[in-house]
Amino acid sequence: MELKLSNAELPPVVNALASVAVQNGMNEKGYQSKGAEDAFIGNLKSTLPKLVGNIKVDNVDITAKVSKDNTIEQQTAVIEITGNDASGKAHDISVNITADFSNYNNTIADTVDLTGKQVEKIVNKHDEQE
Repeated sequence: MELKLSNAELPPVVNALASVAVQNGMNEKGYQSKGAEDAFIGNLKSTLPKLVGNIKVDNVDITAKVSKDNTIEQQTAVIEITGNDASGKAHDISVNITADFSNYNNTIADTVDLTGKQVEKIVNKHDEQE
């Protein structure tokens, strides 16, 4: 199964959200581990150009591998983004994301034994009738 969208086919909100995400993502510290930035993320961010303007998603290509049971086993996305850095230089960035899925319907929820514990009922005030 495959889905390919070019810039003209993408809703304007996609480019607006991408611009905000890219600009904010470049400024955030990202994943934190015991107060220090993860080495992989830090290294990755240091090699990417910091886009500040004219940011847009040019293409999105999503591919899914579907099993005979109609469950997604793997999904791959390639997102092509363009934009300018602070000096005005244009950059093309390709983001490749791969996700593997397995063990469908095998989640076992943990239970909590509240016997003898003090429990306070929280009322959702939005659901109360006047």
